[in-house]
Amino acid sequence: MKYMVKWRGFFIVAIIGLLVFQNVSPVLATIVDEKTTMITLKIIKEDKDTKEKINDSSFEIKNKKTGETKEVSITEHGTIIENSLSEGEYIVKEKKAAPGYTLDEQTYNVTLADKEEAITSSSTKKEAEKTPSVTEQPSKKGNLKAVITDNIFTAVKVENGTGNELGATNRIKNGGAVVLKMNFTFSGKNYKAGDTFKTVLPDSFNFGTTNLTGDFLPSTEAKWDLNASTRELTITFFKDGVQEGNYDIELSTALKSFSETEKTSQVAVFNTAGGNTVYQLEIIPEVDKATQVMLEAMPSKVNPDKATVDARFNLTKETSELGELRLSDTAYGGSTIINRNSIKVYSTDISAKGTFIGSKQLLTENTDYELIYAPSGLTIKLKEGLKAKGYQVTYERSIDKTNSSLSTIGTSATTVGSSGMLSNGSMTISVTIKAYDHLIKKAVYNPVTQCIDWTINVNYDLANLTPGTVLTDVLTDDNVSYVADSLKIKRVTFNEESGEAVIGDDASNDWTVSTISDNGSFNMNYKKTDEKAYQVTYSTKLTDFSPRKIKNEVTDEKGVKATENFDFKPDLLNKEAGEIDYYNNTMDWTITVNSEGINMQNINIVDEFSTGVKSLVSYNVYAYPSDSGYKLLTEGRDFTIQKDVSPAGFKIKLIGNYATTDNKIVVKMKTKIDLTDGAKTLDNKASFSYFDGSLTQYSETIKAEATPETSILANGGKVGKWNPATGEINWIVSVNAMGKKYDKLVLDDEFLDGTTFVEGSLQYRNVVNSSELIDLSIPLEIKGTLAQVGDANYPTKIDTSANKIHLEFGNLDTNRVFVKYKTKPKDNWFFSQWVNNKAIVSDNGSDEQIYETKEFAFLQNEVIKVAGNIDNVYGNKVNWNMELLNISPERTLSNPVITNRLEQGNTGAQFIKNSFQVINTKTNEPINEENYDIIFEGNTFTIQFKNYTAMAPIKVSYSTISLLSGPISNETTVEAEDFSNVPMFFKKRNAAVSPVFTVGSGSGIATIGTIKITKVDEDDTTKKLEGAKFQLYTLDGEKSGQEIKTNSEGEILLDGIQSGKYKLVETEAPEGYNISDEYKEGKEITVNSSGEELLLTIKNAMKKGKVILTKKDSASDEVLADAEFELQNAAGSKLKEKLTTAASGNIEITDLAPGDYKLIETKAPAGYQLDATPVHFTIDFNQSEAA
Repeated sequence: MKYMVKWRGFFIVAIIGLLVFQNVSPVLATIVDEKTTMITLKIIKEDKDTKEKINDSSFEIKNKKTGETKEVSITEHGTIIENSLSEGEYIVKEKKAAPGYTLDEQTYNVTLADKEEAITSSSTKKEAEKTPSVTEQPSKKGNLKAVITDNIFTAVKVENGTGNELGATNRIKNGGAVVLKMNFTFSGKNYKAGDTFKTVLPDSFNFGTTNLTGDFLPSTEAKWDLNASTRELTITFFKDGVQEGNYDIELSTALKSFSETEKTSQVAVFNTAGGNTVYQLEIIPEVDKATQVMLEAMPSKVNPDKATVDARFNLTKETSELGELRLSDTAYGGSTIINRNSIKVYSTDISAKGTFIGSKQLLTENTDYELIYAPSGLTIKLKEGLKAKGYQVTYERSIDKTNSSLSTIGTSATTVGSSGMLSNGSMTISVTIKAYDHLIKKAVYNPVTQCIDWTINVNYDLANLTPGTVLTDVLTDDNVSYVADSLKIKRVTFNEESGEAVIGDDASNDWTVSTISDNGSFNMNYKKTDEKAYQVTYSTKLTDFSPRKIKNEVTDEKGVKATENFDFKPDLLNKEAGEIDYYNNTMDWTITVNSEGINMQNINIVDEFSTGVKSLVSYNVYAYPSDSGYKLLTEGRDFTIQKDVSPAGFKIKLIGNYATTDNKIVVKMKTKIDLTDGAKTLDNKASFSYFDGSLTQYSETIKAEATPETSILANGGKVGKWNPATGEINWIVSVNAMGKKYDKLVLDDEFLDGTTFVEGSLQYRNVVNSSELIDLSIPLEIKGTLAQVGDANYPTKIDTSANKIHLEFGNLDTNRVFVKYKTKPKDNWFFSQWVNNKAIVSDNGSDEQIYETKEFAFLQNEVIKVAGNIDNVYGNKVNWNMELLNISPERTLSNPVITNRLEQGNTGAQFIKNSFQVINTKTNEPINEENYDIIFEGNTFTIQFKNYTAMAPIKVSYSTISLLSGPISNETTVEAEDFSNVPMFFKKRNAAVSPVFTVGSGSGIATIGTIKITKVDEDDTTKKLEGAKFQLYTLDGEKSGQEIKTNSEGEILLDGIQSGKYKLVETEAPEGYNISDEYKEGKEITVNSSGEELLLTIKNAMKKGKVILTKKDSASDEVLADAEFELQNAAGSKLKEKLTTAASGNIEITDLAPGDYKLIETKAPAGYQLDATPVHFTIDFNQSEAA
C-alpha cells in the first residue's frame, strides 16, 4: 500500500527523483540586476576501460570562496555543460555513481577564468556488471522480449490541484497543475522478463523535457518509464511468469499552455481497455484583463470629429444568470455624445489566450439585449445573462470642437454578473482642440535685407477649398518693390499631439498665381477640391525709409479678409548692454548707427553715463560698408572723441572720408562700474544727429540697461549640490563678491534639517574670474587654487562643530573668497527632503547679509533583495536567497527582524526548515545561532536577531518544495530601529518562481519528512530528559539547520526536513547526564522520501560520582595503609569488598550512581583494632566533587 500525505483535503503520492524546471518570471524574478561574468564548465563521464560515455551520474560543484554548492546530473551523451558559474575556484566531486558503476572518489580542483574548462571523470563497472572473460558456452534458449498487445490500461482519472475531477463544468487554468491517476490491471497472463506494455498519453499535457521512471513497490516484478517528448508510457516486467497484477501510476504534471489560435474546449483521449476514456477539458482563458477598452480619435488626435470605442467583455468566459456590459465615457475640459445609431453589440468565442476567435454574431436590441442609453454611458443587459462567451460593444462619440479646453477623453467598461463586478478595464487618450482662422496675414521687417517678409496662412481651419477659391492680395504702399521669385507656397500639416502647424514641401502646383505687380499685389486661384492648409510667403524691399504704416490685405472669394498694418520704423540707432565683468568691475556696451544704410552727413554720436557707470576705459569705432566686412576707424583721421562732456559721457564726430557716408557705424566700448554705491541697474543713454542734405535730423535718445546678478548686488550668495555618490551636500558661499572694504568679515552657518557638518571639508578658494562669481556651480565643482594661512582671504578665526561653523576674516579688506564645505544626513539609510541652509555675513555685526538656499537630498541605500531559482536537480525545489544590503562599519544595522510570507497557491509549497543558512557575507561564515531565532508559523517565518550589530551584509538562503506545479512567491519585509525613516516600499521585496514539473509514484522529486527525537534516562526509560542539544549535519559535514534542544517532555520535533541522509550529533547532554556514546561523534540517519516520521529514542546515562575515604591514626593523625573496607548501599547490600587503603591512607571509589552508601571496615591495619562503625555518605545528582 502506498504511503499518502494529506494536504488541504486531497492526497499526493509521496515521490522522489529528478524533475523538469522552468525559468523564473522575468517581471518578478529580480529587484536588483547584478551583472556577473559566467564561465562554462564541462564535465565528461566515461567508462575507465572502454572510454564509453556514461549517463545518470551526478556531481557536486562547490565554490571554494563562498561555500555555495550545486548539483548537476548527466543525462545525455555522458556530458553536462554548466554555464551559470561565476569566475573563481571550485571543487568538483561525483556524488552519485551511474547505475552499475563504482563511485569516482577523486576530488577535482578547477579554476574558472575567461574560458571553458573541462574535466573527465572515469569509473569502472562493478564486478557483478562486468562481462566474464571465460570461454563462450552454448547459450540456453532464453525468453524472447515481447511487446504486450493486450490493453492492460484499465482506468484513468484526471484531477486538478484541489483534487476535483476535471470536466466541462469544472474549468482549469491554461497550463494549470493536474494529477493523472492511472490503473493497469491484468489476470490470467504469463508475462515474461523483458515484456513491455506501451501506451501514448494525450498531448494535452506538458510533461516537460526530462524522462521519468518509477516502480510499484512493494512489488518488484515491474517498473514504469515515461518518455517526456513522445509521451509514451512503458511498463517493463522483470520476472517470468507474471500472471496477474494491479498497478497504479500517479503523475503530477500540468496542462500544456494552449495558444491564441486554440479554443478553450479541449479533449484528452486516453487509450484505455474496453474503449477510450475521453476527458472534456474546459480551459480558463489566460488573459491579463478580462475586460478591455480600445479608444481612438478620428481622423487624428488634433481637432478630432469623433472617437471610436471598441470594448471587449468577459474574456475569461464566465457564466452567470445576470449579465450586464456597462460603459462610461469621460471628457475633461469638454464634452462628447454617444451616437446612438452607431452602437453595435456582438458575441463571440474566446481562445485559450483570451482573444476573439471564430466569427462574431451581431446581437439584436430588444431580442438579445436591452439597451439603457445616456449621452455619456451605456448599459447592455443581456437577456440570457453571461453564456461563457466574449462580448464586444462598439460605438462612436461625437466631439464638441467648439471648446478648446478639451484635453482628455476616456472610456471605462465593466462586466457585471450575479455576484457583482467580474472585471473592468479602461483607456484614456489625449486630444487637442486648436482653433485656427481661415486667413491670417503677418509681416516681419528684416534690417539686413531691408525687406518686409510677408506671410499668409491659408485655410488653417481646414475648410473645403474648390477651383472657385480665389485669394486677392493688395499692398497699398508704392514705396516698396516686390522681390523677384520670392513668392513661395508650401503645404501645411499639423502635429498630431500638439496641433502646431508643420510647414512642409513646395505646393505651388496646387495654385495658379497671377502676374505680381511692382509693389507685390497678386491673385491666386486654387486648382483642386479638398481641405488642405497652405502657407504663402513673399518679400517686398523698401525704397523709402521714412516711418509710416504699410497696409497689406488678402481677401478670398467669400469676402473673408486678413489685414496687416505694418508699422515701419527705420533702424537708425540702437544701443546694447553687453557683458559685465564683476571680477574687474567693467562693462561692455555697443552703439549702432544707420543700420538702414542711408546716406548721412555730419554724424554726431552722444553717450551719457548713469549711476554706477563711472568712466570710459576703452573704445573702438567701426564702419560696415557691407554685411560681409568692416573697417576699424582711426581716431583723429576718421573721427574725433570728446570725453569731458556734461553730464558724464562722451561725444564722437565722424570726419574725413566718413563726414558723408552710407555705412553702418558701430561703437564698441568698455566702462568702469562701481556697484558698491547701491545701484540696482546699470544704464547708458545714446543719441545721434546727422544732416540729410536739407535738414539736420535728431534721433530719439535710446537707453540700454542691465541688471546685475542678485548675488552680486547682495555682495555674495550661496549654492548647494547633493552628491549621490558620496551621500553628502557640497556647499559654497561667495564672500564679498563686489569687493567692498571690510574691517572684519564674520560668517556664521548653522546646519539644520537632520544634517551634520563633515569634519575636514572646509576650504577657502580664490576667485579667479567673473564667471565664477555669477555661476557658483563652477567653483563648487572645480577645486581651483586655495587660500593659505596668512593670506588676506584666509580666516583669522575658525570654529566648527557638528551643527555649525563660525569664521572671522580680520584681514579681508576688499578681497574676495569662496568658502566651501560639506554636510551629510544624520540618517545614512534613507533621507529624502529639502535641506535649507542659511549663511549670515556681516562686517563685525553690522551690514548683515543673509545668503539662503535649499537643496534636495535623496539618500536611499538599498535595504533588501530577494530572488528564487529552481534547483538544478529537483524540479519541484526552489532555492531562495535574500540579502540585507549596504551594511558596513560606517552603516551598521542592529537587531533586524526579517519576516517572510510564502504564497503557495495550489502548489502545496513548504519550507525546508533544515535548509536555512544565515551568513555574514564579509567572512562567508555562518552567524552565531545565539544571535538570532527562526520562528515558523504556517506559511510564514521570522528571523529575529538579538544582541547583534551587523557590520557587513547578511545573506539568508533557504529552500521550498512544491507538491504540484504552479507559481509560488514570497514577500519579504525587514524592520529595524535603524530603518525608522525608511519607507515600507524599500523594506519590502517580492519574488516569484513557477516550477513546472512532472512526477509520478516511485519517481524522483524532493520531499519533506519529519524527525522526532525522544530523550530518556538509560536506567529508567519512562524518565524524559529536558535540555539535550542536537545538531543535524549533511554527510559532507555541513550544518543543516539550527541547533535544537529537547523540551520538558524530552522531545524534539524536526519537521520540514528534506528527505535524504544526514548525520545527527548530540552536542550537549541534559544536566547531570553524559552525552550519548552513539551520537557523540554523530550517527547517520535517513529521512525517508515517503514522508514517514523518523522516530528516534536516545538514552543517556546519569553522570556517576566518586568517594574518597582516608584512614588515619586517631591519636597522631597519621594515615594508615592496608585497612580493608566493604561498600554497601543504604539497604545494607554489599556492592564491593576488600577495598584496601593505599600508602596514602586513601580508598577512591568511582562510577557511583546518585544515592546513599556506607563503608564498613572489615580488616584493620596491622597493630590496630577494627572499627566496625559504618561510614555513611551520599552521592548527589550531577555531583562534581568527591564525597
